[in-house]
Amino acid sequence: MEGTRSTKQRVAVKCLMEQLLGSNDDDSQGKLVETIAAQPILGIEKNVAKRRVAYHWKGYEQKRDSRAASALLSAVIDLPARWIEDIWSGRR
Repeated sequence: MEGTRSTKQRVAVKCLMEQLLGSNDDDSQGKLVETIAAQPILGIEKNVAKRRVAYHWKGYEQKRDSRAASALLSAVIDLPARWIEDIWSGRR
């Protein structure tokens, strides 16, 4: 069970990082909130995700790189930014 949970969590994080780094449209913030809320493994409700993303979005928007994306996701889904970046880059 623990291995399955870990695998699902890794897949969700990779999906979120790809979405953040791959999109450049005006509604990418709203799409990110929807994707986070749709991932039951993360346990984040839509209103909480919306509030957290809105608060931390400015720091990400200025840089738009993998480090800023992992910091944004870290603040939103309560996982370490370094772990998120390692999962996305394939180091873990």
